[in-house]
Amino acid sequence: MDLSRLDERIKECRFKVFCDVENPLYGTQGAAYIYARQKGADDAMIEKLDMGLRRLSDVIEKDLGKQVAFIPGAGAAGGLGAGLIAFLNAKLEKGIDMMMETVSFRERIKNAALIITGEGRMDKQTGYGKTVYGVIKAAKLQGIPVIGICGSIGDGVEELYSKGLTAVFSIINRPMTLQEAMEHADELLTSTAENIMRIFIKTKKA
Repeated sequence: MDLSRLDERIKECRFKVFCDVENPLYGTQGAAYIYARQKGADDAMIEKLDMGLRRLSDVIEKDLGKQVAFIPGAGAAGGLGAGLIAFLNAKLEKGIDMMMETVSFRERIKNAALIITGEGRMDKQTGYGKTVYGVIKAAKLQGIPVIGICGSIGDGVEELYSKGLTAVFSIINRPMTLQEAMEHADELLTSTAENIMRIFIKTKKA
């Protein structure tokens, strides 16, 4: 790696990077093994991708003298976290902490009766520091129930129940193609949210 043509002004700058996950660059908890499958990679591809990230880490350490592989967030965005450390001397921080501080989230949810949150797919990856997980943890500290709404529910989502998630619902209410789900996303989301609130209101009245 030759950084001789890197803009000199970068040395005068400080970069703070907010990451949505805390995964290392490679390994069983790294970018490839945790996130590549949902992007369409099979076992062979994942192994190859992980080997590539290991190789990248080795070259960064050899040529730049920086160990980046196991810094929390190095595996964020497919390894972009590690690259930003290597080339920009960036400091990685938890994005959820920044978001909550910026909007005074913990203060805003005081006395809330229910919190509804969600993402495209909720599974064990959600617990690696994503925004939804931050919301769940903050709500648990105040004893507020949390309902998750998502496009699909994956393996490991039950691990979130012990962290503070009350329940999770997929908006997909019948067999359908991805195209159908995208075309009717508003309708599906509205229907799911309405059913959740019907249960919640009925329970509160009881």
